[in-house]
Amino acid sequence: MLFMFKKLCFLPFYILFSSVCSGNVSLQFSERINNPNPEYGSEFADSDAFTVSNNLLVVGSSNHDLEVNGSLLVDAGVVYIYKIDPSTGLCTLADSVHAPVPKDNLRFGHSTQIDGDKLVVTCRTRTLFVNNGSESNETAQIHLYDIDENGLATFDQTILAPDYLSESDEFGYGTHLKDSYLTVAGMDYQSVDDNLSDTGFLANSELLRYEVENNTTSLLQKINLSSTTRTGGT
Repeated sequence: MLFMFKKLCFLPFYILFSSVCSGNVSLQFSERINNPNPEYGSEFADSDAFTVSNNLLVVGSSNHDLEVNGSLLVDAGVVYIYKIDPSTGLCTLADSVHAPVPKDNLRFGHSTQIDGDKLVVTCRTRTLFVNNGSESNETAQIHLYDIDENGLATFDQTILAPDYLSESDEFGYGTHLKDSYLTVAGMDYQSVDDNLSDTGFLANSELLRYEVENNTTSLLQKINLSSTTRTGGT
C-alpha cells in the first residue's frame, strides 16, 4: 500500500490518501490530519512544509506562535513528526520539534525534507528583516536532525548561510537531500530595500552542494545559475 498526501489550500489540516495498486491505481480516503495546535495563519503543511519517508510524515507549521519562559515568540515555528501505520494508513503524532534557538519571526518549518534517518528544516526570515530594514546572517541557516524509526528527532547540526547571504536573502529557498548529499537553493538579492515592489526585482540564484557526514557538513560546490527577475511577493 502506498500513501499519497494532499494539502487543501487555506485549511488547517492535511488529507492522507492510500493508493491501492491492483491493475488500475485507485485512491481511497485514509485520514484527515488536523493541526495539533490549531492557530489562525499557522501555515500548517503549507507549500513545501511536508515530506514523507519510511512511514514517517513530517509537517512544518512555520507561523506557529511559541511560548518560552512566559514570553510569546510570534511565528517562531514548529515541526511535527507523525508515525504512519502501514497496515491502516493512519498517523500518530510521535514528536514535536522546535528550532535550537527559537526566535520571533524565525518561521522554523517553512520547508521540510526527509531522507532515510535525516531531516532538513529551513527557516524563512526574509519578510521580517526586509520590513525592519536590517540584515545579517545570524539566523539565515538550515537545521539537520536525526530521526529514529519511531519518529523521535535528535538535533544534529546547523548549516549557516554563506557570509554574502542574509535573512533578507533566501538561503534554503529550496532543499533536496539524498543520501549524504544536500543541495540548497539560495537567492542573493541585489536591491534589498526594493525587493517588495510589485514591479519585480533582480536576484542572483545559485545552488550550494554539501556533503553531510559524521555530524559535519562540507561545502562541495557552488553552482551559479543566473540573474532572475521575480515579481512581487515575500
